[in-house]
Amino acid sequence: MLGNITLDLAFIGVIGIDAIVGPTSHDEREAAVNALMASRATQAVLVADASKIDKRAFAAIGQRRLFSTVITDAAATDDQRQRLIDGGYDVIVAE
Repeated sequence: MLGNITLDLAFIGVIGIDAIVGPTSHDEREAAVNALMASRATQAVLVADASKIDKRAFAAIGQRRLFSTVITDAAATDDQRQRLIDGGYDVIVAE
């Protein structure tokens, strides 16, 4: 059913994001739905507060190439933001 939808923009919340592994979730089904939503969107944006950066959970949420941007909070350190940038993400800090 979700394979028939189209989205301009998808905001995907994550349990963890690692610059190498990418976004992750605790639940395989949730990860699969999130990956499908991202793949059906023109642009998919990850949303993760600073506590989730450099963390990995059980299930990967699709391929890294699905996501170009991470929105995080002002608590993210310069090092955390730089690791994401080095991993190929554009990083936006919400203040």
